[in-house]
Amino acid sequence: MTGPAHAAMLAAQQSLLNAGVVDCALGRPQTDFTAFTIVMRLDAEGRVQQTWRQGSSPLAICLQRYVRDKTVFVPPKAPFYSALEISFTR
Repeated sequence: MTGPAHAAMLAAQQSLLNAGVVDCALGRPQTDFTAFTIVMRLDAEGRVQQTWRQGSSPLAICLQRYVRDKTVFVPPKAPFYSALEISFTR
């Protein structure tokens, strides 16, 4: 994806991630800041059909559960694979 479609995809991913972090971490102290990745397989309507996760922090596990069955964005083709790659810096 390029141009406006790519920008729209990134904005949709950011929105999903922001909502997921609020749902998973707000009011809960986090101690494990290891990097993780969540891969999502989207259907033609942009709904998450399947996920895979690399990383086992409580936040990673919660976010994987959070994104299941969510609609992210309408992809150009289906199935479409998208990933949330999260790392933390101090």
